[in-house]
Amino acid sequence: FGRVYRAKDPTFDRIVAIKVLNTPDDSDIVRRFRTEATTVANLHHKNIVTVHEFGEDSGAPYLVMEFLDGTTLQELIDRNSLSLLEKLEIMSSVAEGLQYAHERGVTHRDVKPANIMRLADGSVKIMDFGIARIATETSSRLTQTGCIIGSPCYMAPEQFQGTADALSDVFAFGVTFYELLTGHNPYFSPDARVVWFRITTTDPPSVRTLLPECPEALDRIVRGTLERSREVRYNSLSDVVVD
Repeated sequence: FGRVYRAKDPTFDRIVAIKVLNTPDDSDIVRRFRTEATTVANLHHKNIVTVHEFGEDSGAPYLVMEFLDGTTLQELIDRNSLSLLEKLEIMSSVAEGLQYAHERGVTHRDVKPANIMRLADGSVKIMDFGIARIATETSSRLTQTGCIIGSPCYMAPEQFQGTADALSDVFAFGVTFYELLTGHNPYFSPDARVVWFRITTTDPPSVRTLLPECPEALDRIVRGTLERSREVRYNSLSDVVVD
């Protein structure tokens, strides 16, 4: 739903990333983008990508963000080169960044390995806060079908009914954690209907069945983030960090 450019900011002599969103010529979408972008630009945390600027050019909204020189979690999962300790450190950083946003009323809505990057110095950054909502609204205006936009394999059960909040982020965090630990997404299928069925009606195999060296306590933590019932699921990522 957009394009990303590597660019130079001549004012500060720095390399930046510019994300231009594909949107219809719709003033309401642009207005909502401004609201979302303003909120995201006010998130200042070591584990969240910094938004330097935002605006519109010929009706196309854009974000100017810090340029990240690193590797996404998706690429790291494919390489299967991380130690268990490194995986724990990465997901602890992700939890801290998401918790910071949640405390300020901001939900990511599209937590997944492709939206998390590990930099060369080992630090971790979460990308694309707020983009999922803009994309959903844009697609709804284009298609008028009310279809769900996002990454179904990481969606919480309630997101298929239209609810996306901090608890939904906790579930997506859990799916990402599970995949990072085991190399497998527990709900994946090329058939979206199968994904929906698995997420809403089944529990994934325990992490220890795929990763025997996983401590039992860590297995319990991951299961706690993947509870289908919102009442049973971890109610905050600060609790996950503590555990």
